Amino acid sequence: MVSLMAEDDKNGVGVDQERFVEAKLDFIGSAYGRQSDAYIDMLGTSSIALQDHRPWLAMAYRQRQIEARLARDEAPEALLSERLAMANLLLEAGEYARLAVYTDGMVSDLARLSEEQLAEKDWLMPATHRIRARGRRQMNAADTRQTYEKALDVLFIHGDRERAETLLLDLLDTTYMDLALRLAQAMHKEGDRNTGAALARIAAREGHLQEAADITQSSIDALRRQSMDNGNTAGETSESALLLSAMSIQKAAYLEAMGKTEEAAVIRNGLPPLPGTETETEIDWYGIRELRDYGAYDAAAYLARGMLGKAAEMRQRGTCQDAQSLWQLAYTFARADNQEQAFPLMLRAAEIASGHSYDNIESSGGGSLELLRRDKWRYLLFVDIAWGAVSGQKPQEMAVLSRY
Repeated sequence: MVSLMAEDDKNGVGVDQERFVEAKLDFIGSAYGRQSDAYIDMLGTSSIALQDHRPWLAMAYRQRQIEARLARDEAPEALLSERLAMANLLLEAGEYARLAVYTDGMVSDLARLSEEQLAEKDWLMPATHRIRARGRRQMNAADTRQTYEKALDVLFIHGDRERAETLLLDLLDTTYMDLALRLAQAMHKEGDRNTGAALARIAAREGHLQEAADITQSSIDALRRQSMDNGNTAGETSESALLLSAMSIQKAAYLEAMGKTEEAAVIRNGLPPLPGTETETEIDWYGIRELRDYGAYDAAAYLARGMLGKAAEMRQRGTCQDAQSLWQLAYTFARADNQEQAFPLMLRAAEIASGHSYDNIESSGGGSLELLRRDKWRYLLFVDIAWGAVSGQKPQEMAVLSRY
């Protein structure tokens, strides 16, 4: 695939990126036509390449792709995959009103598909209903619960593990704990390891801290059995040993919240020292984020300490991607009420991002000012963390879930 980035681009923005893409599209359009497969595929490729750094420009290319296919008399329901990609862009950019209209149209078109057509792309149903519900939740719409109920019903008919995980993470960011519990229990029965953390968090949010501690202990026992079944005599830096320590930290946090400080201290004092940056090679960053977003905040923050060596490099290097990673790391510590670690990470992330947000502003749409527009919620998160650091009070709710 031809790179869409200028060679001198170090931060993913690319000074001449837009002009380069347009020139390539003009060439393909002139040579093959603006309804050709080559032209339409290039629009889709361009949208994907730009989505992280120029989200509104990425939406413009995706819309042009859809319009080009409609112009050659393709039915709207044949474009549902491309329309789902557009819906994801609208969600990530915070265009919730547009998203509501857009996904309503998709749901209407999905309803017209035959059983045979649905069977070919059954993943579209749960994905579309989930995005529709998430958009409603972001707008505090009156029918948010009903759309999540529908999304859950559709998931049980057409879904898979990946769709289930995404919907559960969404539900954990709502007040609909009965729906979250229903899905988490179903996933747990299927052997999904991380749902133990979600079940414990749901119990804790309902005020059942002892139940949360007991569920966490069950997860610890399951990890030990799995380790033994695999013949693992794990050392301190192995994945299983690190996860066991992390989940023990989580149990201690639930016990401490109940006032059982001595019991919590015994657990913490009995753990081996956490390795340094070697942790990154054993527990990947995605795994830490997954634990955090499932509700094991203290476990995730314990493991994230092993990322601090890498964070020092990010703070010095200062690319757009480094800002995103530092935000995630700060959010992880903030969720565990470690404002001392979270605040400087968030401060540096904001400094990096605000600087890059004024790069290339002469291009259409304000260039990378699109980043500032899209990531406005991250600056609200910075306010949450700053307030916690200054006041010494634990932020009760972060601004938004990290994935958005």
